[in-house]
Amino acid sequence: MRVNILGSEGEFFFQGLYFAPKPIISIGFGGDYQPKAVLKLNTKPGTYYALGSDVFVEYPVAPNQALLAKAAFARFSEGWSRIGDSNALETGGITAFGELGYRIGKLEPLAYVEYLRAKSNPKNPITSRPHASLATHVGVNLFLEEHRFNLKFDAGYRQLQQENRGSDTGNGALPIAVKYTDLMATLQG
Repeated sequence: MRVNILGSEGEFFFQGLYFAPKPIISIGFGGDYQPKAVLKLNTKPGTYYALGSDVFVEYPVAPNQALLAKAAFARFSEGWSRIGDSNALETGGITAFGELGYRIGKLEPLAYVEYLRAKSNPKNPITSRPHASLATHVGVNLFLEEHRFNLKFDAGYRQLQQENRGSDTGNGALPIAVKYTDLMATLQG
């Protein structure tokens, strides 16, 4: 469900940028419910659900300039798929995204943050995906034909936290988590 507070995102597929002469502010809410769609931690089929929300703002502040902001949050239940290379976290968790940009003509410098955190379950793992991830990016978008054709460049820093998937240490404490970081860069056209 989408609620347009100012302006309107009228297209079926959201563009993410409209070059609108008037402000657009919208809020979205969504849910997913699928009975017997995933395997639960006890390896039996179970119900999967997810709830999410997002906010979009494109606010012109001067001729051919606009402030852009996007944010999203989702909570998803436990369950995993038998599909190879699935990106599901078997314990469920939360994810969040936030982006802030400023478009000047065809150029938009921006920064964004991505966060993912699984519910903890080191004693009964089904997969060994990262337990938590935090990524920060800075970049620039060049809109050659508005939203229809653009070039994007961003560089980011990501920190992953992996739980040590084993039994406890005997005194009720969990083993120490493993952390690592990496740098990344992306060019899209």
